[in-house]
Amino acid sequence: MPENTELYDSSDKTKENVQELNTPNDVNLKIRNLRGIEGNGIMVETEDKDNIEALLASEKHKRAGLSVGFPQNINPRVIIYDVPVMDDRLMKAIIDQNTNEEEGQKIQQQIKISFKAGAKYKNSHSIVLDASKEVRDIILKKSRLFIGWISCNMVAISKTISQ
Repeated sequence: MPENTELYDSSDKTKENVQELNTPNDVNLKIRNLRGIEGNGIMVETEDKDNIEALLASEKHKRAGLSVGFPQNINPRVIIYDVPVMDDRLMKAIIDQNTNEEEGQKIQQQIKISFKAGAKYKNSHSIVLDASKEVRDIILKKSRLFIGWISCNMVAISKTISQ
């Protein structure tokens, strides 16, 4: 990933530079995949961890303004479909109607509403929640979430970002 994003104006430019800096034959790299990611970076998928270690040890990348690191998972998200309310009552309904006291405390501390989606003038929306893995698992154990007088469907989403 470029440390200074002004050096590389696209993931393609970053990819070209990395390919110029490294010849897989020279350092015995076994590359499975190379693709662009956010922030003008690239993700290099290798055959095993030793191949990544070779890239991490390379000083060429630092001199070229690049950083090398492992991807990390961000908090998983849960989408709840057809939610009838979108205010303070939402979290209270999720906790009160779907959890016991212990689970409710964890959910209250480790979850937040990321954004809502759906038509502006519709009576219900889809809500995207950011949650810790533990809270996501608590929520997904339920087949549906009960919110007010409605039973809502939900789906988990995971996303990976690069450091």
